[in-house]
Amino acid sequence: MEGSRVISNNVDGSRENCSSADGRPPIPNSIGGRGAYRHSFNSNGTTPLCTKSLVRHPSLVFDGHGGKHAADFACYHLPRFIVEDEDFPQEIERVMSSAFLQTDTAFAEALLFGQSCASGTTALAAVVIGSSLVVANAGDCRAVLCRRGKAIEMSRDHKPVCLRERRRIEASGGYVYDGYLNGQLNVARALGRLAYGRIEGQDGGPLTAEPELMSTKLTEEDEFPDHRL
Repeated sequence: MEGSRVISNNVDGSRENCSSADGRPPIPNSIGGRGAYRHSFNSNGTTPLCTKSLVRHPSLVFDGHGGKHAADFACYHLPRFIVEDEDFPQEIERVMSSAFLQTDTAFAEALLFGQSCASGTTALAAVVIGSSLVVANAGDCRAVLCRRGKAIEMSRDHKPVCLRERRRIEASGGYVYDGYLNGQLNVARALGRLAYGRIEGQDGGPLTAEPELMSTKLTEEDEFPDHRL
């Protein structure tokens, strides 16, 4: 990955406030049907976002499965968890990682008893702070940066068959069968998939919402909108 660096290790240490009346984050009224649901968000669009001046054009992509419930929830809450953190933007790496985990936890807490919790979503967030591009990814959404006409990968797919992910899954009490986590899910990281074998505990579970982060310094050689503040 030319000119980029991983700024947050994988969860195993290897390298390869908008509330409802009861204090819980609001949640969509209905759970969507089965199948994939993709939702992209950009601060230039119509979706409202509380931004601060140091972040230009934050962009997020969500690929929901089992309905749009988790993707809708993450699209609404994840950017707010980022920009409303008291350490934003000075500690952007920690803030973005925390926002993914907070979104996952908030989604679980917001679910009403009796509702299905099989809905989930992969997530990718990209922000520009000053001249730095920072990307956080959990799942198999992809980000690339065009530099001198070449595609620079700014994310990596988190598949159960990847050695580093498989080791983490097995260490967390899960297993990989025919390329699927616990024989059911073809990604190793996602938000909201509590129904798919998550084992709660100090070390998390086989499915994690912990993102992998990458960053790079933007230069005039990058085909990127003007990133100067």
